[in-house]
Amino acid sequence: MVFILCLLAGCSICWFNTVCYVLCIKHFQANRALALSLTVSFNGVSAALYTLIANAINPNDDTIYLFLNALVPLSTSGVALIPVLRQPPIQSLPADATRRDSIIFLCLNILAVITGLYLLLLNSLSSHVSKVWMLLVGALFLLILPLCLPGIAYAREWARRNFPSRFPSDNSSTFNLGLG
Repeated sequence: MVFILCLLAGCSICWFNTVCYVLCIKHFQANRALALSLTVSFNGVSAALYTLIANAINPNDDTIYLFLNALVPLSTSGVALIPVLRQPPIQSLPADATRRDSIIFLCLNILAVITGLYLLLLNSLSSHVSKVWMLLVGALFLLILPLCLPGIAYAREWARRNFPSRFPSDNSSTFNLGLG
């Protein structure tokens, strides 16, 4: 059983990483390095996250980690298969969209470093069950936070297009994040 679970984990992780690399190279030609570094930086987070989840569920049972390591990548790969197969055609982006994407990728890489440091430095505190749950909630928050950044940038762009009089022009002296 251990061999089958390790085989499932290894194959699904390798497949998923390869697909992520190919998609980054194919779809983010102007920001290829930033996209690949973001993908690589989150590869190492899964082991620390599995440890936190296993310790939160039952710190005395080592099989939970093995099941998480085998089933999460496999199920994630299955869910990701649909969008991978239904890819839109590649389109070149205008210069301002490429600049906006560069800023988003830079912010996402900073969040990835913060998440990695959080999991690395605070994981040693996971001896108490109450602290494990607090660390797990914090880690999940840091992992969900990057999903919000592109949404905020596109919502701001949509609002600027649909409500132009409510937002200052780009020539004004207000603070501008460079996202729009």
